[in-house]
Amino acid sequence: MNIVSNINENDLALLWSEESKTNPVSKNLNPVRLAPTVCSKQSKSSEEISPSGNSISSLPIAAITATSNTSLHIDNLDSASEEVLVPSINSHSRDRISVMNNRSTTLLSQEEIGQRLVANAPMSSISNSKSFVNTSRTLTQNESTISTQDAINTELNRMRTSIIAKRERERKRKEFLEDERVLVGNKVSEGHSNYVMAYNMLTGIRVSVSRCSGIMKPLTEVDFRTTKKLAFDISGSELTPSSKYDFKFKDYAPQVFRSLRLLFGLDPADYLVSLTSKYILSELGSPGKSGSFFYYSRDYKFIIKTIHHSEHRQLRRILPQYYNHIKENPKTLISQFYGLHRVKMPWGRNAGLRKVHFIVMNNIFPPAKDIRSQYDLKGSLAGRITRTPTTNSELARTIVLKDQNWLKEEKTLKLGPQKAKDFLNQLRSDVDLLERLNIMDYSLLVGIHYEPNRLKKNNTPETLMSFEGRSELRATDYLNNDLDEVYYVGVIDCLTNYSFFKKVETLWRSLSHKRAEVSAVPPMEYGERFYQFVRNSVDSHLIRKQC
Repeated sequence: MNIVSNINENDLALLWSEESKTNPVSKNLNPVRLAPTVCSKQSKSSEEISPSGNSISSLPIAAITATSNTSLHIDNLDSASEEVLVPSINSHSRDRISVMNNRSTTLLSQEEIGQRLVANAPMSSISNSKSFVNTSRTLTQNESTISTQDAINTELNRMRTSIIAKRERERKRKEFLEDERVLVGNKVSEGHSNYVMAYNMLTGIRVSVSRCSGIMKPLTEVDFRTTKKLAFDISGSELTPSSKYDFKFKDYAPQVFRSLRLLFGLDPADYLVSLTSKYILSELGSPGKSGSFFYYSRDYKFIIKTIHHSEHRQLRRILPQYYNHIKENPKTLISQFYGLHRVKMPWGRNAGLRKVHFIVMNNIFPPAKDIRSQYDLKGSLAGRITRTPTTNSELARTIVLKDQNWLKEEKTLKLGPQKAKDFLNQLRSDVDLLERLNIMDYSLLVGIHYEPNRLKKNNTPETLMSFEGRSELRATDYLNNDLDEVYYVGVIDCLTNYSFFKKVETLWRSLSHKRAEVSAVPPMEYGERFYQFVRNSVDSHLIRKQC
């Protein structure tokens, strides 16, 4: 930058005249006002001689660069505020000129100079510049919009992924809790006093049922006496897999019980899945009077019941007759037996080996139904009453009531004529079998579920239905219209033989009670009393007249 000092109005006029001579185009230029402006930068200094001969000293100036077609206005800073004319500089003249007032110093910023040059530029240049600026702004806005949209999409994808992962974790947690949950009773898990026994039972069932496969053959007398033994240990063998505990397992009449499971409509895979898929059992309450333990499968379909050695012998003895009765009576009310097994395992440090016999049987009550009341009916009255709590209604619903409770509450089985007839005919057939097998002390277990009326009127009456190991009876009136009650019934505890000890019990109890009220009586007497009690509990006058 050149620096001009001590310049006055005459020098400016002289510069204007000389420029007009050398460049005719500058005559047509309009003078512009050089307004005082503050600039943030300070130019360099140099020495130069003005056209009027005045000396030029080094002073700060505003650097102004202009083309031949551009002129600037600069306002003087003195008190007179006089206007000065400055000619435009063409391309052949000096590239730069410095202008300075001798009283005060004012600098023009580069940005303001550019704005003023644009303001005085031709319209075509301004239009092109504005178009370029607008295009630049549009591109910048588009890029900003695209980048903002990308950021929003990235955040949405991150949130979506996080929500999906959270839902998946919640689903897996619920599945785990659902798999570990038991429907009723207390879960038998590690640390439970009977966990080792339950684990050995399930392991033996899984292996024995899996090995009992192949083509079905007609049963022979040998099949009813056949037994198979399996030995389990930690290392395992070619015949048995490794086990957590050492024990021995014995399977009785495997081919016969395989045929029975098929007659009851059980698929082997479903049977094993229900019992052994998760190795989860539940224990309901404490052992009864017989000392037997009851374990329920995870889905509440099957019961594993420990039995005495005498009951084990009784079942093996009656197995042929039981098998034939099931073939002839598919809707029997007698308990369905799916397997007879034995576990031998160490018991205590110095107690030696313990043998536990157990059976797998059906559960009469379904898992998804709310059983409001349960009754165990034998037809005897001595000691056949249960005290129910009056304050806790939920606890009262889980208690099994007995014969005197049934009579006191005036309960009946509300069955239509045809349904009552079919039910009593099947019960008569089952009782006849038990009498022939010298069995007594069995009972009819009745569960009552309340369900809204299905409004099924004057249709063909449904008879006794048996499915999934359960016998279901829908309550109906005399016209076979459905009512609000559903009965789940079955004959249980049918493995008690009328032995010498039972004969002694009959004699002993007859001393203090009427013989008709004593539970332990001979099988023929027991069967007739049992049948008559159930028959009188069926609310159907037509059946009573026919019978």
